[in-house]
Amino acid sequence: MGDKCRMAVPVEPAAPEAAAPPETTESAGLGRDAILAAPDCKVAAFPVPEWGGVVYVRVINGEERETLEDLITERPKDRHDIRARFAVMVLCDEAGKQLFSLADIVELNKKSGAALDRIFDFARDLNAMLPESVEGHEKNSDAGQSDASGSA
Repeated sequence: MGDKCRMAVPVEPAAPEAAAPPETTESAGLGRDAILAAPDCKVAAFPVPEWGGVVYVRVINGEERETLEDLITERPKDRHDIRARFAVMVLCDEAGKQLFSLADIVELNKKSGAALDRIFDFARDLNAMLPESVEGHEKNSDAGQSDASGSA
C-alpha cells in the first residue's frame, strides 16, 4: 500500500499510483479500502512572481500536519523559520515529489519574505488550515447531503 502524501523527512521515492477507489452511492459509506485508496493528496500550481514562475504545492498528510501544528504551537520565540519549514513540506514537482529537505531550510529562509508568505498562505488554504477554507469545505460537504441525511 503506497502512501501518496510523502513525509518531509526522509524524502521517499514516488509511490506508484493506486487504483481508483470504488464508486459509492450517497447512501453507502466508504469502507476501509476505499478510504485508504482515495487520491486525497492533490498538487496545485501556484504563481510566485518574486521567483519569476510557477511552483507546485501539495497537500500534506496527517502526520506532517501534526508536526507543523506542534512547531507552530510550541515554537520557541527565537525560531524564525516556520514559513521555510512549511515550504519544505509542501513545495514539490508536478508529480508531487518534494523539492527540498530539512537541510534546505536555512537557504529557503533567506529567500523573499513576500514569496514565502505567498506560498505559506496558499498552502494553508490548500490544506484547509484557514478558517475560511474549512468553512468552504463544510459548505461543499453540506450541499452534497440528501434530505434523508439531515435532521428532522
